[in-house]
Amino acid sequence: MEYYNKFFALFLCLAFGACSRTKVINNPEIMARNTLAINIKRIELSKKATVFYVNVYNAPGQWISISSETFLEGNITGKQYKLIRSEGFELDTQVNMPESGTVSFKLFFEPLDKNETAVEFVEGYGSGAFILSGIQLKEQKEKKPTSKIKCHISGTVVDRPQSSRLVLQPWNSDDRVYPWMSVPIRDGKFDYTFYVDAEEVYELIFYEHTQGGFWWPPVYFFAEEGDIEFTLYSNNRWEENIISAEAPLNVMHKQVLMDMKNSGRIDYLTNNPSLPAYYELVSFVNAETIIMRYESYTPEMMDAYIYVYEDIYKSKYPDHPYTDRMEAYIHGNSAKVGSKYIDFSAPDANGKEFKLSEQIAGKVALIDLWASWCGGCRLASKSMIPVYEQYKDKGFTIVGVAREKAVTSMVLAAERDGYPWLNLVELDDRGRIWNKYGIGNAGGGTFLVDQTGTILAVHPTAEEVIAILEEQL
Repeated sequence: MEYYNKFFALFLCLAFGACSRTKVINNPEIMARNTLAINIKRIELSKKATVFYVNVYNAPGQWISISSETFLEGNITGKQYKLIRSEGFELDTQVNMPESGTVSFKLFFEPLDKNETAVEFVEGYGSGAFILSGIQLKEQKEKKPTSKIKCHISGTVVDRPQSSRLVLQPWNSDDRVYPWMSVPIRDGKFDYTFYVDAEEVYELIFYEHTQGGFWWPPVYFFAEEGDIEFTLYSNNRWEENIISAEAPLNVMHKQVLMDMKNSGRIDYLTNNPSLPAYYELVSFVNAETIIMRYESYTPEMMDAYIYVYEDIYKSKYPDHPYTDRMEAYIHGNSAKVGSKYIDFSAPDANGKEFKLSEQIAGKVALIDLWASWCGGCRLASKSMIPVYEQYKDKGFTIVGVAREKAVTSMVLAAERDGYPWLNLVELDDRGRIWNKYGIGNAGGGTFLVDQTGTILAVHPTAEEVIAILEEQL
């Protein structure tokens, strides 16, 4: 009987390919990426090929392209594994996206060395090439949530057949650098659970609205313990969007908005402090800060709002993320000519921390805040290379900081542009450096400071830097 069972098992193995030992990784973890347009939902590893099951996302009518020169690079051996073929997607062609905004296909690569534990997906080294780093070749273990607040959202999407997913992120996050959550929409429904450290406003945005410069107002809600239900409509009916929740902060927020209209914003915020009121305060200051960045005046009410913050909300919510934001807004407004620069620490590509003040002490320095995805920033940075080479031995230095989602994006851009100075990286806005310098919604900016740390110029040209250096050095 035992012999029969072994024989039968061997027969099944040979007949149905069960002995091929194909290893399957569903939803592989990706450590860093320079795009959210590509999602790898499955990897199959065998002796014949490495198969990537891929979803790509873009706005309907927009196009996406994958190069036939794409390859995988192993983390252990350093080998490059060529792309053999594609199934369901034409390579080297601008493929227009359907109404769903999603295209699914397979990419077949050469088989991997058995020792590889992770690979890098490299579409090429040209501008805009897709790079996904640290793709783990093992099944993800279910991670226990470390945050204490469990928020469950669900809802119905009405008359939007082109919508396949929602972007979920904290209010006013920059999706160019913040690792947002993807909420799938299936058959007009969505259901998603996430965990947060603090009760704060989040926003839901249809993914296609984040592509190609297209913008539509997000749906705002307080992430808090409990269930929150939505009904979301097409663009011409967005004002009909419904948030139905018994969760107290969302109910309170609706009442705060109504009461503020009746009693006036300042009076209400002063006499009725609450977390929803705090959000309205921070939201207003954020909006006015953006205006101040482009207009050379301070709104009359700004001082009054800052006073309310300092007098009431700062002490009432000392550990809330909105307090960090308010401090960044206040200090960011001070990054002007004649004021002192704002110190910070950030890591280099290898994770080593550097403190800005230690790098520029006693020198005239250009603080160069840039990003691999900001073309204007990179042009400005490249224009400073001859200035740096001419004056670096005379007491001038440059420290660059790249605002990125992935370290590899900074490394590739810095190598391609040839920056000869120290470059650090600000991942996911963790240090809020951009907000501290008053450029939270920008790709970057430059600040020239003297030996005492006083800001001499903001966003100067190379010619302006040279003129100042001739006077200072």
